Amino acid sequence: CKQLYQDNLHYEMLKSLIAFVDEEFEDMEHRHLQVCSRRDTIRNVDVENEEDRSKGEAMVTKMLSVMEQLKNYDHWTMGDIKLEVSVYNAISNFYYRIETEESLNKSKLYEEMARDLFRKVGDEGGAIIAERNIAAAEVKLSGDESKLDTIFNLDCLRERYENLLEELGATDTITIDAGVTFARRLADECHAIEAERLLTKLVATSRRVHGPDHSCTVYATSTFQNWCSVRGVVVKGEGDRIFEALRYENDGEMCVVEGPFLADGTRNRSEDRTLTVPSTVIPAPGMPVICIGLEGGEAHLNGKHGETRAFFRENDTFVFHIYFEEKDLEPAKIEPKNLRIIFELPPPE
Repeated sequence: CKQLYQDNLHYEMLKSLIAFVDEEFEDMEHRHLQVCSRRDTIRNVDVENEEDRSKGEAMVTKMLSVMEQLKNYDHWTMGDIKLEVSVYNAISNFYYRIETEESLNKSKLYEEMARDLFRKVGDEGGAIIAERNIAAAEVKLSGDESKLDTIFNLDCLRERYENLLEELGATDTITIDAGVTFARRLADECHAIEAERLLTKLVATSRRVHGPDHSCTVYATSTFQNWCSVRGVVVKGEGDRIFEALRYENDGEMCVVEGPFLADGTRNRSEDRTLTVPSTVIPAPGMPVICIGLEGGEAHLNGKHGETRAFFRENDTFVFHIYFEEKDLEPAKIEPKNLRIIFELPPPE
């Protein structure tokens, strides 16, 4: 499924969904489905493709038009306001990715509209995220993108998610989407274990409450597949290319890997190689690992699991800073020979 998603099958299915919804649900009572199908699709538009970009513009026009029709047709409920916010956010994201001066100004405009609605319904956490998105557009317009990292910081995203948990509950789609955004940022910062545990919970919650085909579930599942399910390693003799570790064999002495990944993070499956190599492969940053074979003052870390973050060379070998899930354990510097990839996280303690 992951490979099919990467090959853009998901996007093609969403486009087909638009055609189906438009044909089957023309009456006003179901017109919101036309908005939802386009909102979910526009997030996957390839903005570098001129034809797709033009279709994205048409989706924007259609969504805004249908929402105005719906407002005139019936009382605009809290659920409708949530839909409106999500549409403004999706439109803002579409224009943000185009990255022209005109599109960035449009992105800022729609994010401001989303922020105002967040405040109208009392979701200050959502308003904070919208403010960050507005600031991101302004930074890109200024040409100084070095400030982007400070805008989308973990503390802000964590606060947003925790606020929504309290205000809307764990099963609300806005809460789940915010959790996925937070988990992606965790993964970006090599907080692999927290990201994987959170996404696992979000996928299960969304699947149970909203069903496997709901856009929220699809978004959470695809994020898990693309950000948390792969165990990346560097193999001796293969340069700095990343392979996917699949399993250990021969009582952990050998590791089966597949790949490599291309420079853009994708895979050319037709040229993939499957190798069986010594288990002393070098984990990529942000991988969950377990410590083995440590002696002396580090022996207490054997069997403890953590994640690879910063790494450096020391005495002609790689050394990782390992951050442990147990909060009372200090980070430690561990060589790859004393680390093994964790393919399935143990239950949280």
